[in-house]
Amino acid sequence: MGLPQVNQSLVWRKGLDVRAHPAEVFSGAYHSCLGLGSRQPYSAPEGKLPMSWQTADLLKQQIPLLDYLQGQGWKPARRSAGGKLVGLCPLHPDQRPSLLEDPSKNLFYCYGCGRGGDVIRLAELYHGVRFAEAMALLRHWSGLGSLLPDVAKFYQLHLQRHTEAAAYLMQRGLQAEVIEELRIGYAPGRCLRAWLSSLGYPLADLQQAGLVNAEGYDTYSHRIVFPLEGNLYGRSIGAAVPHRFLPGSKGGLYAWQKVRHYPEIILVEGLFDLAVLWQAGFHNVTCTLGTHLNALQFRQLCADNECSGKPRMVYLALDADSNGSGQLAAQRLSQRLQAAGIIARRVELPDGHDPNSFFVGGGTAQEFQRLLERACLPMRFRVIKQHGLSNAHSPFRVIEQTGREVEWINRFLDQQRVRGVADSTLRSYAHDLLHFLRWWAAAHKTTSITQQALTESTFLDYIRFQSDQNPSSAAQSVNRRVGTAERAMRREFPETAPLFAAGFQSWYWRQSRLGYGRLRPALTQLRVKTPKRVIVPLSIDEVDRFWHSFRTSRDMAIVGLMVLHGLRSVAALNCEDIQLPELQIRVQGKGKRIRVLPLDRDSAKLVDHYMCLERPPHGGQPLFVSLKGPSRGNRMTPAGLRSLFRHHRQATGVTRANPHRFRHTFASDMIRAGISLPALMHLMGHAQIQTTMVYIQLSPQDVWEQYARAVAQHIRPIPSRQL
Repeated sequence: MGLPQVNQSLVWRKGLDVRAHPAEVFSGAYHSCLGLGSRQPYSAPEGKLPMSWQTADLLKQQIPLLDYLQGQGWKPARRSAGGKLVGLCPLHPDQRPSLLEDPSKNLFYCYGCGRGGDVIRLAELYHGVRFAEAMALLRHWSGLGSLLPDVAKFYQLHLQRHTEAAAYLMQRGLQAEVIEELRIGYAPGRCLRAWLSSLGYPLADLQQAGLVNAEGYDTYSHRIVFPLEGNLYGRSIGAAVPHRFLPGSKGGLYAWQKVRHYPEIILVEGLFDLAVLWQAGFHNVTCTLGTHLNALQFRQLCADNECSGKPRMVYLALDADSNGSGQLAAQRLSQRLQAAGIIARRVELPDGHDPNSFFVGGGTAQEFQRLLERACLPMRFRVIKQHGLSNAHSPFRVIEQTGREVEWINRFLDQQRVRGVADSTLRSYAHDLLHFLRWWAAAHKTTSITQQALTESTFLDYIRFQSDQNPSSAAQSVNRRVGTAERAMRREFPETAPLFAAGFQSWYWRQSRLGYGRLRPALTQLRVKTPKRVIVPLSIDEVDRFWHSFRTSRDMAIVGLMVLHGLRSVAALNCEDIQLPELQIRVQGKGKRIRVLPLDRDSAKLVDHYMCLERPPHGGQPLFVSLKGPSRGNRMTPAGLRSLFRHHRQATGVTRANPHRFRHTFASDMIRAGISLPALMHLMGHAQIQTTMVYIQLSPQDVWEQYARAVAQHIRPIPSRQL
């Protein structure tokens, strides 16, 4: 053992019997500043910053003096009365045992050199260091020298001293029990560095850990602090950046060791979400500290997937952001977990809420439990398009994640294919039945549908489910999905009696289509009320501003074909469809019906200019192709057209400009110009004239002008009055 140099005289007081007066021996063995005789605080070097006596007292409780002595090679020579140990003193050259160690009091005294104290005092004398360095040496020796736990304890003490921090936690709905459980603290700022320096941590270590910046100031200031595994999370209660972490990884899932054995786990974004759920009794909750699982967090979920012999189920209670980002992240995360064999369900929170705001706003544990029970299954099914099938099979198929087909849906799609339904309609049927299948799987915990499982309330429950979604589905979408599902069920179970929802449907007598024969009973359809939708056409000024914002002949020709010819989409047009000499254009509508329409001369000039000067020579068959970029020469996609329109809407301020409204504008303009309804029905490719009339919106002024024009033609002259 090393022997430090000692300046003072080492003289044992004569006449003092250690065995007879042990208290008197130890009473002067240490300085009062050590905090062993009273509750006076320790002092940092030179007394610049006082530190609470609890820190040193805790360290002494964690490191027994005898263990530290023996760790330095000290061996007791004998045991005295009362269980005290006597041995050679390591603080000076000792020939006979003169060091007395009291295990019960954790104190020592050497009657050879006259020095004594606790384990901290021994480290000071033995290593020749000051108090702070001695504390650091003891922590390092015992393995307790962890910087972040010391910081977390410091912030916990300050939480009780600052009312603004307590008020913020109360505002977020946190109570004392969960604050103590999660070891939540508060960083006031401008005091952490001095306190850690008093414990012996050098400034370089604090800056490397990210606790102190280059100017020497605390990086965490006015923040609620959550200790993590190898990091700290700080939430600002002021105007600073809301979230702050120390440099490095945010670590694994929060408190994973406590929740890893639960078969069902609730996954949330933020620690305040976790706190309110834990407070409400959901102790199987953990936190990702964001919407993305890092590699460690994903491995944690996958490594402990089997719980009680069953696959783990994860409830994704991510934020229901108004822009849909949280919902999209939950959807992607559920697919990622499902691919790894983990059952993931998406919890649908109210719009604009997260778990914390849900409970702060008055939500209860029972209400959140109902949200868990109604949690959506991930997208285990999807629609694919297969090529090379016969004409009797639909190209659109609904399959499971394993690749197995959902037979009852695909049988219905094949039947519609034989009936000659267009591919676009088949695709719509496939997605409608996919939506119904996902609801059925979530509500009945199975993907199979039997005749016995269908009840009077089946489709009514399906309507309620769509109405409760956030955002809720449009009435047209609800009716379309319910109608498609009803047809598929009638095709799959033809012997099933019509499902009747009392209070929502009624029976009535219906005559045959030809108007003769016996009246037959019929059941009204289960549908929701569809609000009348009136699409106002664009004004002349709006069309002019939007059209003139385009610079290329290609873009101007696209808008011209929509405004002047009422085309729904131009992306599918080929070069052979344009017949410029005859001023005709060939269009393929629904059901692959081909119709030939007249082409306006101005539109023909724009198309001709585009094909001669702008269109790449290697463009192939597509009429409208990309003019630049890596996809130059490829057919324009619907997504590309939407992006083009979106840019010009923002540039011109004509927010209502879109292909569908252009179609309404075309129909209204044609009627104002005097075209007949049958001719307009042919131009727009409608099968029924009632559909064409929906596109016509005339103002009262238009009605009066047309009436005046018709009357002026004197179709039926008024007889002259006989005078």
